[in-house]
Amino acid sequence: MVYRKVTTAEKVGRVPQAMADVIENVRNNLKNVKVPDNVHLKNIKNWNFSDYLQWTAESSGQVLKLSGVALLWMSEYLTRATNKIFIDNSLVRELEVIAEDSAKSAENNVDKKTGKKIGETKMSRFVKKHPWVVGYLTYWTMLVASFGGAVAIGDAVLSDDNEAPKKEIVKEKRSGLVIEDADGAEIDASKSIELNPQASNFINQCIALENITCIPIIYTETYRAEPVVQQSENVWTHGFGMTWSPDKKGNMTIRDYADTNANRRNGLTPHKPKKSANMDVDIEQTQSFLRGHVYPKIQKYMKRPITESEFYAICVAGYQLEGHIDDICKNLNNAKKPQEIADAFITPNYAKYGGTPKRRWVCGLLAAGYVTMQDILNADVDNFYRADLNTVVRNGHFVTNQQTIDYVLGLAGPGEKKTSSVVRQTADGRLALQQMDGFTMQKTVATVESETDKQISESMSLLLQADEKYRAGELEKAVQIYEQAIEKDLDNMEAYSSLALAYKRLGDKKNSINYYEKCIAVVKKGNARMNANKSLLLDRGVKASSYYNAGQAREEIAKIYRDKGDKAQAIMNYNMAIKNYQTAQENAEMADLSSARRKSYQDAVNRVMQQLEILNKKNDKRQALNKGVREIYQKNAKSDIFLYGKEFNGNMA
Repeated sequence: MVYRKVTTAEKVGRVPQAMADVIENVRNNLKNVKVPDNVHLKNIKNWNFSDYLQWTAESSGQVLKLSGVALLWMSEYLTRATNKIFIDNSLVRELEVIAEDSAKSAENNVDKKTGKKIGETKMSRFVKKHPWVVGYLTYWTMLVASFGGAVAIGDAVLSDDNEAPKKEIVKEKRSGLVIEDADGAEIDASKSIELNPQASNFINQCIALENITCIPIIYTETYRAEPVVQQSENVWTHGFGMTWSPDKKGNMTIRDYADTNANRRNGLTPHKPKKSANMDVDIEQTQSFLRGHVYPKIQKYMKRPITESEFYAICVAGYQLEGHIDDICKNLNNAKKPQEIADAFITPNYAKYGGTPKRRWVCGLLAAGYVTMQDILNADVDNFYRADLNTVVRNGHFVTNQQTIDYVLGLAGPGEKKTSSVVRQTADGRLALQQMDGFTMQKTVATVESETDKQISESMSLLLQADEKYRAGELEKAVQIYEQAIEKDLDNMEAYSSLALAYKRLGDKKNSINYYEKCIAVVKKGNARMNANKSLLLDRGVKASSYYNAGQAREEIAKIYRDKGDKAQAIMNYNMAIKNYQTAQENAEMADLSSARRKSYQDAVNRVMQQLEILNKKNDKRQALNKGVREIYQKNAKSDIFLYGKEFNGNMA
């Protein structure tokens, strides 16, 4: 007799099998139950009420017996079928045996030189100990795959024969990639391509490139695993800047309304989306949104072929504000020069949407060829936020010199987290990097056309040099170069802001008040330039930072006077610091800055108010003492006049 090991599937399957046997036994017993036969009642000619009740009871007994037998039969065979399909059958048992034999076989592999087992791993040991896990996983995967195939075949059979052929979704390695749609048109995507929105295979081309499209989206959108409500918005934001999610039909719609009073007043139902499962799921939803909302609009509004770079740029801009695609496309239809292509992404009222102008700068320069996808991969994630608005927009045009590009993308700085590091965290991102392997996008050389542009370029170059000195701790040298940068370009708000920081850090004991006053003066000068020059965009973000710097300088001056014992000057500077911090708060809210930044401004206000409270309490004690002394003198003076007719002069003679 050959010994055969009892598999886990058999052991587990014994439980439902035993349950089915019990149900069968109960069913057989119920079949043998004797129920009164009411045949004799049929012969009664004149029924009375008692006869009717007896007939009803006996008839009900028959029905209940038959129903019970049928129900038990169904339960029995459902239990047996479930066991055979999902728990214990010959295939599951065989898979379990194969898994165990494979693990043992792998462990028996021996290195001929060392004599050690080389196939033994944690996984092989686990499989040898628990082969049923692999057996069940393999079997259930086969079941799911079979079910999915059946559903797909059913959909194909039931579909309308007159329906136009569906376009194939293509996601392969870029090298040698050929896209073919239902019309038979082909395009080689192994090199830089031109897309024609009027072509029948345009959507297919978009889909084939959408992995790469996600790279600039990842760069421009902060990833949020937990949904948040951004300032001035009435919807939740989650994933890669998503303010939408799939509805019951799978369509991407804006429906996750934030829990705000305004939404409730408008009859909207607040609904917080689920925490993001992972980045791969969010990328899939991003691509669904692109297919459903962005690609069709490009096809509708673009009247000329577009380069691959222009395509990526329009997708990112449309992802941010879908409703602006028509304006961007209309501008691009008439754009010919690189500067005109970049400026096509400046649309009416776009400046009011928080960080949108800086993101659009990235899109515009990518479309025009000043910035390549490789530049974005090497850029610091979200680093365009570090730039003031006036750094990227001047006189109604995007700034395109190389120094500004390096500064805003973080290519000239130390950099902490590159876009490529986030891209590699997603499956589609890794595929995109493979598609771009050995492929270099064409780049337009950033040309300087006017004297003003030359001044801006030289000023930014000096700013980068000054930043290096600042980071190295050479503050006095940094101050000199920042001032030179401002001389070259009076509207370089980055230089004003950085110069104020440098002066603030220079607050040594000997010249502390002098340097802090210089910091405040630079802040005033920078804000005055911004307010006076109508060709600049009013950057609430830089104004918030500037007033915060001024507030810190005022606070430091107040501390110096406080330590010297000059409470009047300390109180005056503390009050001015509060005003600066509150102005910073107001601008931060208008600029839709992060909640953490706004909180730091409020913390500063609270901190200074506490210092004022301490100083005022000390003054209150002194004032109370002086008041008490004065009251005693006044009382004594009245007593002297009452007793002697004059005030006592201290002379006892």
